Amino acid sequence: KQKEIKPQEIQTHTKMAEPLSRKQISDFLHPYFQVRYWQKCSEANFYLSFFCFGFFAVSAVCLIILSHGGEIFDEHEHKLHLLEFWATFVFSLAQSASLNYSLIPISKVYNKNVLFTILFANITSSLVAALLGTVGGEEFEIISHEIEYVN
Repeated sequence: KQKEIKPQEIQTHTKMAEPLSRKQISDFLHPYFQVRYWQKCSEANFYLSFFCFGFFAVSAVCLIILSHGGEIFDEHEHKLHLLEFWATFVFSLAQSASLNYSLIPISKVYNKNVLFTILFANITSSLVAALLGTVGGEEFEIISHEIEYVN
């Protein structure tokens, strides 16, 4: 015969779970956020690679036009210079962005201030050369090329 249990005799053994500490939450979520960061970097570098391929294509076109010389070069000289200058500027932007999306933090590899100074000089000089080539044409052609070569 079963013993009848009164409601007062029922003990609840359910205990509320203790809240997780910040460290436990952080340790639990860290792999998720690390994988998301790698995914973001991978995607950004994938798209940045198209800018690099574009720069390669522009360089190939410039090489072909320069190798033919003569009439073709004279006909397309200004367009060629504009294409070359602006492609260099876009490549400088892609280069700095790819450093930003590096999997290894840049501060662990390079001195941050030196790197930012080099990137700033790279982007600024390529922009100055492109603007001088666009606005000045033949008047600033030599100095534009010198700025670009120093870059």
